[in-house]
Amino acid sequence: MKSLYLANFRRLSKSVFYILGLLIAFAATFLFTNETIQFEGLFSQMSPAGRTYFISICIIAFFTIYTPISICSEYSEGIIRNKIISGYSQKQIYFSGLFIQYKAVFIMWIANILGGVAGGARPSGSISGYMLILLIAMMSYTTLIYSISFKLQKPIRSVIASFLLINLCINAVLAGNFIIMISKGMALKIAAICYNINVMGQWLTKTGLTDPEADPGSIAQILISCAVIALSVLIGTAKLEKRDIQ
Repeated sequence: MKSLYLANFRRLSKSVFYILGLLIAFAATFLFTNETIQFEGLFSQMSPAGRTYFISICIIAFFTIYTPISICSEYSEGIIRNKIISGYSQKQIYFSGLFIQYKAVFIMWIANILGGVAGGARPSGSISGYMLILLIAMMSYTTLIYSISFKLQKPIRSVIASFLLINLCINAVLAGNFIIMISKGMALKIAAICYNINVMGQWLTKTGLTDPEADPGSIAQILISCAVIALSVLIGTAKLEKRDIQ
């Protein structure tokens, strides 16, 4: 398992796409945070730390593309088949790859924070907590995309599924905002939980742009993200050892 993890990490460190993503994450956060690019209205009223948090959602857009491409390239290049021939089980391959995805998300999250600090952000306790909650939510989202891509195997199918997923997230936020507004009592609590299953919902609740009732609390958000991770892993590993690699 350790050798699989190290091999995956070497592939990550040599990925031009990923390294370019890190550089863009740092530069874009820096420019957005220190107002090198002038904004009016909403963004101009945000604190530097608030702007750093706001732009961190772009990490989700990156992994919507990067994760399916990186996994499916291992299928198309025969890397996963070679690992199986070498004696590794498909579950070992799955989990070693998943841990690398987590590491990739974490490193880009750090790049986002460093870009913000370089741009003048001085994270407060609340913003730091929001960033940590979002990191866990981003890992849950990446786990779902990774599990889907690991199952589908084919690049085109995986990319289409990933784009459908992020569009579903966007539309769920739009619909969720309306549902939160019209719900009351127990229905409102259920709506808030459903709203926060979506990583974009969790992100938006901490920006101050949603109804306060949409935020079920930090502990609840972390538990929801952990539940999404667990369900995604179940989906990704279901009957994994019985399938044939085409």
